[in-house]
Amino acid sequence: ASEAAYIGVLGPRPRSERMLDAISGDGSRPTDPRLYAPIGLDIGGDGPEAIALSVATEVSAVLDRREAGHLRDRNAPLHG
Repeated sequence: ASEAAYIGVLGPRPRSERMLDAISGDGSRPTDPRLYAPIGLDIGGDGPEAIALSVATEVSAVLDRREAGHLRDRNAPLHG
């Protein structure tokens, strides 16, 4: 139980899956929509800087209730 808007697990998908399976204790994986595992957006790149940028942008998009995507593909104003 938490009021957190974003809950993320950093690391490879298999590790995230093992952790989530262990949390439930009964083999069912948590399905909370606030849960992002693994965290980050697919922006390409490699290394700590790219990982940090992909995580920061995902958190920002989630908190702003936005789908991350290319601005060129957006057909609506950026700001309300």
